Amino acid sequence: MMDHEYISITPEYAFTVQESPDGDLAVKIENRVFVEAPRWLIFSADERNAQIDALVGALTELRDAPSTAP
Repeated sequence: MMDHEYISITPEYAFTVQESPDGDLAVKIENRVFVEAPRWLIFSADERNAQIDALVGALTELRDAPSTAP
């Protein structure tokens, strides 16, 4: 059986576009409540717009889907 890794996004997280430690523009995911290292969404330069469009599409689909919460 394969283990899964999850990233939980809660209201404590802030999303900003900043220069990553590697010098590329990226989305910085930072917890505003607990001290932890920020996470980064970095997109490859050659397909950047297509990758961003795919992520926006998936997030839009998730937002518009019926809730499965009790």
